[in-house]
Amino acid sequence: MWIFLTLLGLKTSALLKKRVETLEETVSFLVNLKLELVYRADNLLSLFKGLSELSACRDLDYVKKCADGILSGDVFSDVWKNAVYTSVLPFKNEERAKLASLGDFLGVSDKESQRELLLLYEEYFKAFLKKAADENGKYSKICVMLGFVSGFGIFIMVI
Repeated sequence: MWIFLTLLGLKTSALLKKRVETLEETVSFLVNLKLELVYRADNLLSLFKGLSELSACRDLDYVKKCADGILSGDVFSDVWKNAVYTSVLPFKNEERAKLASLGDFLGVSDKESQRELLLLYEEYFKAFLKKAADENGKYSKICVMLGFVSGFGIFIMVI
């Protein structure tokens, strides 16, 4: 039991760290998406195909799922929302919903409007990242210590 609670604390700490990493990659994805959209991409398929191959986006499974869905000929907004909502990445519901809502706007207006929208989403995700980093710093060590102390306490009581 002691080992289980310690491992649970370690897993919770690792999940907090993974969420921070995922949000950092999402901010990087949004920056790259904005740059690709403005300067290079002709259509959404080439845009997402190129982004799915970037090292900065390789751990974002929703980018690859989206590229594959567009290739199959489905409607972009549906493909995007499906990719975001079926992603296994540790987003909170608010973050996942905000990311999914991006699909309603990409590819439906001029490049300048989309660039401005991506700037807004970049700010949203920077705020999410700051909050996640604060939570990670605050709760990560606590989770590990509580798991260890609780487990050790139960171990002592059993003996």
